[in-house]
Amino acid sequence: MLDLNWMRQNKVDILKYLPAFLAKDSNFKNIADACNAEHDSIRLQLQDILNQFFVSTATWGLTLWENTLAITPNINDDYIARRNRIFLKLQANQTSTVEYMTTIASRYFADNANVSIVPDNANYAFSIIADAVSFDIAGLIEAINTYKPAHLAFLIVHLLQAAGNIYTGGILQVFNKIKILPAVDFSVNINSTPIFIAGIAKTYSVAKLE
Repeated sequence: MLDLNWMRQNKVDILKYLPAFLAKDSNFKNIADACNAEHDSIRLQLQDILNQFFVSTATWGLTLWENTLAITPNINDDYIARRNRIFLKLQANQTSTVEYMTTIASRYFADNANVSIVPDNANYAFSIIADAVSFDIAGLIEAINTYKPAHLAFLIVHLLQAAGNIYTGGILQVFNKIKILPAVDFSVNINSTPIFIAGIAKTYSVAKLE
């Protein structure tokens, strides 16, 4: 983000630079207030103009960037989508390394998302793995297709964590009961002893509830 701290960030108040008694005169204060409003308007306009020189902060200036780079935005594109497309065009000469492709993919996820590229060279492919859902999946696919090596396929993987319960159930159709007797006669109280039951599932099905 562009740092504008070197410019005035607070509202203009010229009275604070003048003797305090002048503000008690209503005519002088009205003139000062009018000057304050005009100065502040100029301050905000200068900051807005400066923002347009940088893609990351440009708004109405994005049209100038797009005209320069021969980019036609989609009618429903927001500022983020337009900025991403401009960045991609400006970086068109970059080598498509893992680091570069990770940077490209990360632009289509929230800032706090963890995004990584996992190569699968044996299968001429790579995976884009993220712990969040892309806010512009169409833009992500377009960007990856534009800058990835043409012979590589890719897979987008979302690894999402959520709290929940997993329930399993079954129906017993066939069983064998095995009774193992001791070598000598003796009595054992098993009231407080855990009983373990084991089985082997040969056939099963998974039911998915939407």
